[in-house]
Formats: sequence, structure tokens, C-alpha cells
Amino acid sequence: AEPARWIAHNAGLEGAAVIERLRTAEPGEGFDVQRGAWVTLADAGIVDPAKVVRCALLNAGSIAATVLTSDALVVDDAKGGEAA
Repeated sequence: AEPARWIAHNAGLEGAAVIERLRTAEPGEGFDVQRGAWVTLADAGIVDPAKVVRCALLNAGSIAATVLTSDALVVDDAKGGEAA
């Protein structure tokens, strides 16, 4: 939901309202921020390219494998202190 919220916010819309409508929308229906209208995504030419999905899954798998095979992991401390 967060990417959709930010897209709506960047378009000057209320992100929470768009997310709520998306939760009850029919499959394949979405909000076209350029037109400012709810559309059937495929008919409007809005598609999620397979390459984007494939790269996201490959990168997530790569990071997970690195974390699982590492003896140590360095992370940022959310409080701004030094990581252990």
C-alpha cells in the first residue's frame, strides 16, 4: 500500500482515501493519477512490466541469501546510535 500512497500524495491527493478505495476495487481497477480517474488498468495501458517484477524478486532473493549465509550483519540503529 505504501507505494500507492506516495504516488497519490505526490499527485496532490489524499493517499489514505486512494488506498481505501483500492482495497475495495475490482481486480484490475486502479487510479490513473495523470487523468485523475479510476480506470481499468489494462485498458488505460498501465501495466507492471514482467522485467520489473523479475528484478525485484531476484534482488530480494539475493539479499536474503546474503543475510542467511553471513556470520555478521551491520544495520543502522533507528535511534541514531552506533550499531552493535
